[in-house]
Amino acid sequence: MKLIYWTVDGREIIENWKVNSRILEEPDGYHPVTNDSVWQDSKRRLPARMMITQGVTPPFGAKMAHEDMKAILTEKIIAEHGFKHPVISKRWMRAFSNAMDWFGAKLPYIFLFAIIGYALVAYFQGV
Repeated sequence: MKLIYWTVDGREIIENWKVNSRILEEPDGYHPVTNDSVWQDSKRRLPARMMITQGVTPPFGAKMAHEDMKAILTEKIIAEHGFKHPVISKRWMRAFSNAMDWFGAKLPYIFLFAIIGYALVAYFQGV
């Protein structure tokens, strides 16, 4: 899913997210993840998108955010009574996950270029 975060100065920050929690952390605080705030194209070929505006708690298009906020707060209270922390998708964890995905996808190419570079250096040092 693509998260699109609109700031008040007109910028948009786009990041990839694997849905793993019901609460998102952005620079302005926590935002609930609601079913009606996820947007998809009609053929469902592109990744789903969720748009969050800075300073507005529910995501764009969320009509059931009031009920979801009550449910999230209830889950948080239940988790605290069980001495657990609520699961929150932190921004730095999403960035770290995206970096690891990128590195994992590029690792074969990096390894191949390292072997070719080592072979070329070894060849030209022997000449």
